[in-house]
Amino acid sequence: MNIILDLADSELICHSYLPKQQILNISINTWNGKNMYISFYETIAYCFMSFSNPTCMRIADSNSEFLVRALQAEYEKIPSDHGYTCYELLDQDDAPYFSIVAKCYKYKSATSVQEF
Repeated sequence: MNIILDLADSELICHSYLPKQQILNISINTWNGKNMYISFYETIAYCFMSFSNPTCMRIADSNSEFLVRALQAEYEKIPSDHGYTCYELLDQDDAPYFSIVAKCYKYKSATSVQEF
């Protein structure tokens, strides 16, 4: 599992999508009561499957079903250098409950800003 953010004991507060900018924003209250904001850029698909709290965020396999479906909807013929990644928030059972296909993300907490 390719975990990129540890979100143990966190609570998903809200999410919003800005279609013209293709930005998905997620707000999370972390274990220590601080807010974390994750923004996904050039988002072409997302699926919110249940009301749960995140334990971590990972990068899904490059052949994940959700990524492939999003790319098929975006392109007539999928280029090998499309640059999209499928990010997944996992629940307590390590099952994805929020999947996002985007080019990159940035997160901001009370102490830092990180871009990927």
